[in-house]
Amino acid sequence: YHPESLVEFAEMIGISSIFEKGWVGDDFHPNTILNLHFQNTPRVKNTLKMAENFGTKVMNPTSATEICENKPILLGSLRNMGIPVPDFYFGHPSKLPDFFGEEVILKVPGSHLVTKIKTLGVHSLEETIYCERVLDNPEKTVRTVYWVSGCFFTVLKTDTLQMRLKKPKELIANDQEELKMIEKIRELITLHFFNVEFIGEHIIDINAFPNFFF
Repeated sequence: YHPESLVEFAEMIGISSIFEKGWVGDDFHPNTILNLHFQNTPRVKNTLKMAENFGTKVMNPTSATEICENKPILLGSLRNMGIPVPDFYFGHPSKLPDFFGEEVILKVPGSHLVTKIKTLGVHSLEETIYCERVLDNPEKTVRTVYWVSGCFFTVLKTDTLQMRLKKPKELIANDQEELKMIEKIRELITLHFFNVEFIGEHIIDINAFPNFFF
């Protein structure tokens, strides 16, 4: 089962009503803030943290979204829990190990920007980078499990880094081993809604700002 609208999604995670009125001073103090925008500015992030300090429930919590945005900490934590993740590197491009091969997956922290780039192109960069080893993916697909307050569904999507022509997304049966991994993730991070992307047995990303409405 997956939500068809924002109101239905809000009801699934326990929000009984949605107010159109803005939060201005003491005129309106919300019990809950539903944060669905992944490109929050520093000002918005600070406002959300302040709201949490005053007792407002922010969904998802800022501490959880910050973990998901920090890929080295996220994948390192998952690896320490025994969850398969790709080999990854965070540091100066000149120190990238040779075993990463001719191409790597380059990810920009704090954004959804992901590119596959030649290793020689990485070496020409001057700033600190975060990249992952390219996984074998002969099916050229990514399985994405969406979790919403105890409800979950799985979608098969095109691996756009392997194939330019995108195929329509497809609802598929849930995999019990993947659901077990997700339960481990929920022990690590307090998330009310999220998705987890799989290639093979590896988790390649956890998204605290998923798009359920496809």
